Amino acid sequence: MIKFPVFLFAGRDEIRRDLLVFHDPSEKYKAKSLLPFLGKPLVQWVIDVLDESEYVDKIYVLGLDETDADLSGNLEYVPVRTRGTLYSKYKAGLKYLRSKDINPENIIITFSDIPGMTLEGFNQFMEALQDRVGYDFVLGAVPADIIENAIPNSERAVARIGKHNLVQGDVLFLSPRVIDEGKEVIISFSNLRKKRSFRQILKFVAKKPKSWSKILKVFMKTATLDDAVIGFERAFNCKADVVLLDDPGIGMDMDLPQDFEKLENYVKKIKKID
Repeated sequence: MIKFPVFLFAGRDEIRRDLLVFHDPSEKYKAKSLLPFLGKPLVQWVIDVLDESEYVDKIYVLGLDETDADLSGNLEYVPVRTRGTLYSKYKAGLKYLRSKDINPENIIITFSDIPGMTLEGFNQFMEALQDRVGYDFVLGAVPADIIENAIPNSERAVARIGKHNLVQGDVLFLSPRVIDEGKEVIISFSNLRKKRSFRQILKFVAKKPKSWSKILKVFMKTATLDDAVIGFERAFNCKADVVLLDDPGIGMDMDLPQDFEKLENYVKKIKKID
């Protein structure tokens, strides 16, 4: 069994976004990861799942430090600004590991605002990675109907690829090479993710001529999931894949003000909280 380090992103963007403005108007919390959520900080719900997984070597928290909250788990805090770009935090995390003489082949990335993620869902992703040694990029994605059935009016961005309607999940698997060499890709995907549009991501990939034959199929709605993956691999000269997951919580982050109540209701239901 292969264990992986996890980068848990728990900071915030340079600009205070709508969810934090709405739920923390007095600016008590420096990041949404610290918002109280059913009795504990939002980020602790994610930590609890990661901490229980046998596939996790250690959780590296980016964007918080020990003084921000009394968090528990197999944690190590990476010194990095709370506010900043995702790419700067990727680089800081990798630099920190190397300073400790830790050189993993791959790193798991996840985020602090998916309190509905379950251990079973996270382990489903991790088990799939056991057969993907040597890959550069593996994305977890959740069929849209699974999310909508569990969390009505979820308002997730959906991509139609072949027979699949997919929502980008908040778990992914990166090689250090991608972090070292893929600044353009990471920054562009980060910006497009905020626009909540899978189609915008496909348009970005389509700017790379080697991907056209496969990405055209996506736009013409004749593509398979394999076509989309091959198009991405050709565009960025990397080994990539998508893993389909059946955990609604992995595809439902807390991005919009109304997401807080939706996730509160969902977590109460799955955790049997009165």
